[in-house]
Amino acid sequence: MSIDQAIAWLTSPVQGMRFGLERMRAAAAMLDHPERTLRFIHVAGTNGKGSTCAMIDAILRRCGYNVGLYTSPYIVRYQNRVQYNGADIPDDVLVHIAAQLIPLAHKVEQQHGALTSFELGTLLALVYYARHARPDVVVWETGLGGRLDATNVVDPLVSVITTIGFDHMDVLGHTLPLIASEKAGIIKSGVPIVSGVGDAEAAAVIAARAHEKDAPLFVLGDHFSYRARAGGGICFSSPDGEIEAEVALEGPHQLHNASLAMMAMCVLRTTLAVGTEHIREGLRTVRWPGRCEWVTPRLLIDGAHNVEGMRALARIVHTLPERRVALIGMVEHKDHRACIEALRGLFDAWVVTETQFFKRMDAHALGALIASIDDRPVFVEPSIASALARADALAGDCVVACGSLYVIGEIRAHANGVRAVQGW
Repeated sequence: MSIDQAIAWLTSPVQGMRFGLERMRAAAAMLDHPERTLRFIHVAGTNGKGSTCAMIDAILRRCGYNVGLYTSPYIVRYQNRVQYNGADIPDDVLVHIAAQLIPLAHKVEQQHGALTSFELGTLLALVYYARHARPDVVVWETGLGGRLDATNVVDPLVSVITTIGFDHMDVLGHTLPLIASEKAGIIKSGVPIVSGVGDAEAAAVIAARAHEKDAPLFVLGDHFSYRARAGGGICFSSPDGEIEAEVALEGPHQLHNASLAMMAMCVLRTTLAVGTEHIREGLRTVRWPGRCEWVTPRLLIDGAHNVEGMRALARIVHTLPERRVALIGMVEHKDHRACIEALRGLFDAWVVTETQFFKRMDAHALGALIASIDDRPVFVEPSIASALARADALAGDCVVACGSLYVIGEIRAHANGVRAVQGW
């Protein structure tokens, strides 16, 4: 089996999305529970979980630990999802593990139904970390929700919930308390939980779940806090004292994420050797592609793909040179109108494209929606290459690409001359 064949099997879209832990638990048992040999930091949330994971990963590696980092989706290639000490899973190891998973997947399907693509990817990561890389800690990002998410077969050292917002409502529910209930499903008995949730009703759901599970709860604004430091960076306060640090990831929302990573590290100081300088160095050097990233001097890409993400991006756009163009592509099942309204009036023109991902929104349909909301010119270019060329020609100062991690992954790959392979 080649690497392309292995990834094609792992990412087959016909396997779709079906929530529930029965298949994952059965598969983990057949693999002799690799998750029980590992230590995890489990991170859920509507926005910011990937950046928070990247910060925790960077801090722990500065401490001298060997660290696994499991995230989704990927930016350029599937291997980006499963990292060890900053490096993607090797192709030969991925092929080897995929070959092992094929007969297991057939057995699970006969007894419990077919494993989904996300479940296969999660199993791939578990086997890689347990039997090949053997990290000291795995930073473990949920896919959607938490309660029935494939990643929720682990018992972590600490859990983090970054934010609760409106996204994936067709799956998680149409109110913030319902969405919070799904995210709070990662809270385990006696396991500390760090929460950055600001909405009162959603926060109450998380507090109730933590109380039910006798899980120590650390809430932003109650048990720890942060403020923007004069001249840039963060001033973080907790019962352990204050820490001032630079944060390499751009945008005021990243200070929120940094505070959660810092609090998680404070909670773990009784288990792991985490020093203040490790925290500072990790935040100063962290890298997370696709999040407010300047790919070229004129091209900014950001994975904003829901209302809260678009509003955070809008705050950044206000600081950019005025002659700017939006390059956007989205997937289905989002609040497209609210997302566009968050960016209305911020660009001289819109260039609309679409991803290769099978859940893409048709570029012409998205273009028509944008034209009904904003009076700026709209140009539809379904091809990523053509869209980039059109946006660059229109922009006086800069192009801002957003709308979907899949879209910006393809844009980033094209701008860097790399082939993007899209899937789960």
